[in-house]
Amino acid sequence: MAVAQWPSQLPLPEREGFEYQLGDPRERFDPERGMPMYGMRYSRSFDQVAMVLTVDDSGRARLMQFWTDTLKRGARAFAMPGPGEHGRGILVSPGVPLLAGTVPILISRSWLCVIQGAPGFRAVGVRWRASFSLARIR
Repeated sequence: MAVAQWPSQLPLPEREGFEYQLGDPRERFDPERGMPMYGMRYSRSFDQVAMVLTVDDSGRARLMQFWTDTLKRGARAFAMPGPGEHGRGILVSPGVPLLAGTVPILISRSWLCVIQGAPGFRAVGVRWRASFSLARIR
């Protein structure tokens, strides 16, 4: 089965409200004496991501359809362009892009994610502010 893709009709998250927390792949062991010890877990860790989108009525319907039908109410993983990374130019030095001929070389980065819990919506004028949490699989 193919991995679902983030709908192109939906925007990427806004900077305001975006939070990224690195997952901790360590397991803690507390001996009877001394300091706690840490070891690596056998499974991967998840990074926690809080996202906020501002959408119109059709964007709200598209997000709900994506979550309900495509992701089976959040039970399936999906790929999305990496917010803040995907589509940006690679820089040689500050403000100087790396070029292939005369065209800048862009970063192509995608994340494999699972939505944690149902998206929440808050009315902001005639638009909707959708917020939800992701687990980014690393």
